[in-house]
Amino acid sequence: MHITFPMLIVAYAALFGYQYGLEAALRGALLVSVLFVFVVLHELAHSRQAQKYGVKVRDVTLLPIGGVSNMESMPSEPRQELKVALAGPLTSLAIGFIVLGLDYIVGYTILDFSFEKIATSWDYIPVYLGWINILLALFNLLPAFPMDGGRVVRAYLAQRMNYARATRVAASIGKGFAILFGAGGLLVNPFLIFIAFFVYLGASSEEQSVVVSEILKDLRVRNVMNTQCAAIPAETTLAQIVESIFHGACGGVIPVTEDGTYVGVVTRDDILSAIHEHGLGIQLGKIVRRDTPSVSGDESLSEVYKKMQQNQRSAFAVVEKGELMGVVTLEDLGRAYALRSAIISGKNNM
Repeated sequence: MHITFPMLIVAYAALFGYQYGLEAALRGALLVSVLFVFVVLHELAHSRQAQKYGVKVRDVTLLPIGGVSNMESMPSEPRQELKVALAGPLTSLAIGFIVLGLDYIVGYTILDFSFEKIATSWDYIPVYLGWINILLALFNLLPAFPMDGGRVVRAYLAQRMNYARATRVAASIGKGFAILFGAGGLLVNPFLIFIAFFVYLGASSEEQSVVVSEILKDLRVRNVMNTQCAAIPAETTLAQIVESIFHGACGGVIPVTEDGTYVGVVTRDDILSAIHEHGLGIQLGKIVRRDTPSVSGDESLSEVYKKMQQNQRSAFAVVEKGELMGVVTLEDLGRAYALRSAIISGKNNM
């Protein structure tokens, strides 16, 4: 749950309460809370469909404008990505029609509701929840990243052109919608400006990620890795190495060994936290990140870039047959990307 999500519940409760009293405030808080139960179901539908194709889902994050399923990657086949993208909206549509159907059976007037009625009566909340699920589905189908519709467009285009170009086109469409939302925010509802910012940022992020991967895909780890990072024994204390990590050539990462065998890495942040908690006398073996994935020299830089995003790491040790070969950092990938981009740009201008 993102820290801004509880703020949305409080905001709705305050809005209802300010206009209609304490009971209305409770209705507002309940309304948003139940609504986001449906949002979770929407995201779980994405996640379940992705898992069918072997995609690992890390978690689902609730945001003020919806939820986000944090997947390690999207399916490589466009048709599979299309099914994953559509799973959420179709689930929301189904929930909406089921809820409205039950409302109709019970005797609610499903076409007669308004903000004021919701605020002043419990009876209209079930009707509102049915319609909001349908609106959630339609909103998510807008052809703009990071909404599902953007991925639907990209998956459709990727069946007719290469993936990178399909992403650029889909991202451009998303940025266009962001501009429209921004204009609508200035003219109609300021909340649309927030949505515009979110959409534009999502489209730019998706485009950048794919473009970077495309440019780096032909380069290998051994082409850019730092081989000057000497491994340090686990029994070494922080007092002995604290200066080297801030002035060394390893990008703030120290490979650690035990009995000559690589066991993990220690980062600059790890050392700062350990100094604060334990002082300079603690040994590296006590704070080493033993679960840090390693990569091989033959891996594509685009795959390493994806792993860094997935694992939220800025560096990997390069290990082959149990032997430490070097370290590759996000800075190394950045330099490779800049050089490769310059070369491609130069060729295109010739």
